[in-house]
Amino acid sequence: MKPITSIGECLISTADHDYFFKPSFINMTRIGAEDEIVGVYSTLNGYEISRVVNNSINNIGIVPECIMKAISKPAYGKPILNAAILVMQSCCDDDISPLVGTYKPTPRGMKYMPGMMPIKDIVIIGKNLAEHGIIGKVKRRVLQREEGKKSNYSNSFRVIDYISSARTHFNMTREEAQNLTMTEFQELIKIKFPDTEKGLTRDEYDATKVAYLKKQKERISRAKANGCEFRANYL
Repeated sequence: MKPITSIGECLISTADHDYFFKPSFINMTRIGAEDEIVGVYSTLNGYEISRVVNNSINNIGIVPECIMKAISKPAYGKPILNAAILVMQSCCDDDISPLVGTYKPTPRGMKYMPGMMPIKDIVIIGKNLAEHGIIGKVKRRVLQREEGKKSNYSNSFRVIDYISSARTHFNMTREEAQNLTMTEFQELIKIKFPDTEKGLTRDEYDATKVAYLKKQKERISRAKANGCEFRANYL
């Protein structure tokens, strides 16, 4: 099956097997409960590390060397790797341990045994799948009137809400709706409701304002040259 990468699908091929990944709504439920999905996404994006760094800066103005050493240790990266592996496995019907590795018991505890893929690539692919499956990667014009608004944050990801919405708006079966990725869902919404993006972005507004003032200045100059009084109106 050829992947549609623009909606998050991914194909990784080895000498003897093809691994197909799709961050669909139904596959996102394999990650865990509603709050666990958000927790995994946060871990993948290093929110815990950001919190530690930001707290240090806010409290003492710098990040102490001891903290920098601590967050650079493998122990801090282990949750991110585990989250990436979980997302990848949730998006694939096959056992992906040959790709991403596995944990095996040793006298000193569980030890990570690498697979074919470098850890860096595992994390990158895991993040990309999570982005397409949970947040969506549709290019959206940010209107001037929306700037400064706080984004709506939720500590849970209610997959059923998106599945139900897709079934209602696009007359889909449950199976069709639950196999959409978030990016795919947002593209459909964007097409069905184009009016949601009517308006001007900040750059478009500024360009319009500059053009308007330029023309106004020209009209004032012509009016003065003809000995007429001109009253300006500003945006």
